[in-house]
Amino acid sequence: MKKLLFVYAVMMAAVSVCAQPITIIPRIGATSSTISTQYDEDIKAKTGFTLGVGVNYLVNQTFSVQAELNFIQKGYLEESSSSRSDFLDNFEQTPYTTTETSKGKQTLNYFEIPVLAKVIFGNKTKFFLNAGPSIGIGLGGKYTSESKSTIVYSYSDGDETESYSSDIKGNIKFGTMPDGADENDWYIDNRIDFGLQFGGGALIADRIMIEARYGLGLSNLYNSDYEVKNRVFQVTVGIPIRLY
Repeated sequence: MKKLLFVYAVMMAAVSVCAQPITIIPRIGATSSTISTQYDEDIKAKTGFTLGVGVNYLVNQTFSVQAELNFIQKGYLEESSSSRSDFLDNFEQTPYTTTETSKGKQTLNYFEIPVLAKVIFGNKTKFFLNAGPSIGIGLGGKYTSESKSTIVYSYSDGDETESYSSDIKGNIKFGTMPDGADENDWYIDNRIDFGLQFGGGALIADRIMIEARYGLGLSNLYNSDYEVKNRVFQVTVGIPIRLY
């Protein structure tokens, strides 16, 4: 946590050389997140939330620099289903059908520090576009995993059904799994998530800021050749507070 605050303080000092108006922007909103993988046909977006505060330094009437400290939820949903038919190796060569379904959810919590360049245009209602790098620090999270298997045997005198299911829940932690770890804990190798952010929005009557932003994760979450990277879309509402 001390390292996080130090990095944030350095960013604030770096842009404070601009002796121009400073605006504090508390912001809150919703996220829709997923991951980019090599095999993502079963991956779907999940909803979450974000909240934080930005410090905007106005360089001139059309350009500013904005640094933020945000809490943001990332993660994804996963759903799959399959069905196959075969025959039992018995006297009647009994046909049977196996249906398997599974679904899971991962929720990852991060502190995230973006530093964005912002281009501003418009008069009464001001519009803006922004883009810049970000660094995320993983805090932890939760996951759930549910699966069900149903087998239907078609005997000559009727059908017989067997069902099996499992339901697993656990914590998500960052780092290397230690000896004696809880078997239900899920470990992600890399806590740091570098990325790029870009988006745009509007400042209405100098009182309400509405913004849509996309975050492109560049860091692989795992130390392997199989790449898993965060993707998150967020829509936020902010209340600008002019300091001077």
